[in-house]
Formats: sequence, C-alpha cells, structure tokens
Amino acid sequence: MASHISQFSARRVQGALLAVMFFLLAMGDTHAQALRQAPGSRIAMELDNAFVASSQFTGFLDENSGASIVIDEMPAQAYDEVKKLADQPAALANKGIINVRKALLDRPGEYVYLTGWQRITSGGYAKFLLIMRENGVTAVITANVPENALQQQIITQEQIEHALLTATVRTEHPQT
Repeated sequence: MASHISQFSARRVQGALLAVMFFLLAMGDTHAQALRQAPGSRIAMELDNAFVASSQFTGFLDENSGASIVIDEMPAQAYDEVKKLADQPAALANKGIINVRKALLDRPGEYVYLTGWQRITSGGYAKFLLIMRENGVTAVITANVPENALQQQIITQEQIEHALLTATVRTEHPQT
C-alpha cells in the first residue's frame, strides 16, 4: 500500500513540475511580447502599460506620473563620442543636469548608464540616461521622472531601470 501511495505522489509531483514548466514557457513567450517600440524607432523595451507612444517626440509618456522616455538613434560609430558624456559632468551641468553618477545595469553589450537630477520651471526631475550600441545603432534613451512621482511611488526607479535593462535594437521599424 505504501508503494502505491508513493507512486501516486511521484506522479503528482511530476505532473505539477510539468505544469510549472509549461507555465514558465508560456510566461517566457508573453515576456518577449511585452517589448514595445515607439513609432519611428528601432528601440524596443518592456514598459508598463501606463506608458503610451508620444506624438511630440520619439519615445513614450506616462501621463499619470508625468514621466517620459525619450529615444534618440544614431549610427553605431557615434557611440565612442556620445559615451564621453559620462566623463563630462560639466557638459551635462551646462544643460542643467547635476549630481551625475555612473551606474551599472545587469545588461549585456556596450553601454554607459548615468543617473542625475535636473530642475526646470515645473519642478525637479530624476534623469536616467542609457547610452548603448547594438545592431549597428547607437541609442540614447533618457527617462525623465518628476521627483514627486518618485517620492509618492507613482513610478519607481526599478520600473525605469527595468525598461532600460530590457532595451534592445530591433532590425526594423514597427509597422504602422
């Protein structure tokens, strides 16, 4: 009787493991589909649904938090020049961006990641800047997040960094 119960338990465990594996595989497919591209851009990234494509610039807006993600694309050879911004805090200060710090993201490839802060007439903004080179493109992705939205946790630094972490260059522009 005990061996019959243990065989039954082993089958249940195997069945449960198979169910978990199928669930994880399905999640992987869904996860990959979460990549979104702004019109006119080859950059794709995972974004919260609150972000919508901007009609004023290449990138996304979250009207609820006031955050924006601005995407700029250049030829791959521009990377060596653009990444020098990371070592020129005075140049960024001239644009009003202060407290600039280099940071790391757990992402592959060539990139430089900076954080900083900027005050404009409407208030203070946290700045998250990713400069990356991939698939023949240099991309500069700048996330601008109102300081009060971060403080109230309407949006978090982790959400922004996740989007930057998942940023990738696709081979084609999205179809309209």
